[in-house]
Amino acid sequence: MKQPSFLKTLLKWFIITMIVFAGFITILLGLGYLLHENEKETRALKEEIEASQ
Repeated sequence: MKQPSFLKTLLKWFIITMIVFAGFITILLGLGYLLHENEKETRALKEEIEASQ
């Protein structure tokens, strides 16, 4: 049985690495978006509480 060439193995691991990296970046961007939205809601609530005092 012939072993896969070095370049095929390298390409396979490069593709796997890029897929994992893209997933990681997507998760980080999603968490950043949620943090940003939560901060906007918190600021609005804080201003509402301060206005009612």
